[in-house]
Amino acid sequence: MPSELLLAPVGAGKTEHALRQLHEVVEKHPFAPIWVLLPGRRQEDALRQRLVEGTKDRRVYFNITFLSFYTLYARLLDIIGQPQRELDGTARLRLIRGLLTELQQNNQLTVFQEIADKPGFAKVMADFIYELKQNLVYPEAFEAVAETGSDKDRDLAKIYTAYQAMLRSNNLIDREGEGWLALDEVKKQQEVGHDIALLLVDGFDQFNPLQAQLLALLAGRTQQTIITLPQIQGRENTLGGRFG
Repeated sequence: MPSELLLAPVGAGKTEHALRQLHEVVEKHPFAPIWVLLPGRRQEDALRQRLVEGTKDRRVYFNITFLSFYTLYARLLDIIGQPQRELDGTARLRLIRGLLTELQQNNQLTVFQEIADKPGFAKVMADFIYELKQNLVYPEAFEAVAETGSDKDRDLAKIYTAYQAMLRSNNLIDREGEGWLALDEVKKQQEVGHDIALLLVDGFDQFNPLQAQLLALLAGRTQQTIITLPQIQGRENTLGGRFG
């Protein structure tokens, strides 16, 4: 399927070019679904405005779906027929605090034994787990590496493994885990994405490995894909490598 990766400095007209392509798709296929993937609501509002201003009759296209990565994960799982019970941020932090308290009370930690019940540590662990998940580091893999590492590594692996086990036992998923599942299921379901006339990805300056793998997979299925990225001095030959 045709894919276009636009690398250019900020302000060089990448978004304008992408919107021209979007208008062309809409004119040729007015009822075909189009997905626009953006970092957040601010970028969505700005692009919606530019989209309306770029049409002669200021019409609003009803076939365009605006998504963030997190709503994309949920959308894909809905299409596949596997909607999930996602844990919100507050409940997730509460779960991690309870888990850390339990590990501390059972003397299962070494380096972090004394600080496991501190609220700040729970937040640090929540962010660390998301970083691991964004980089597609699964608990089993991290635990295997930690076995030959330090006591700190083994503590982190124990917390990560216990956290993921608790999610599974309660049939819950966090927002990055939803991305894992979406990626796995899209790999299995070969038909997902073929009906999308255009996938436009704009406003990002980089992608984590989970995002990059999912985009590469979808780009091979959608009828047309356009991804814009700012050009960074000295990295021109590496930014597009994940989508090759």
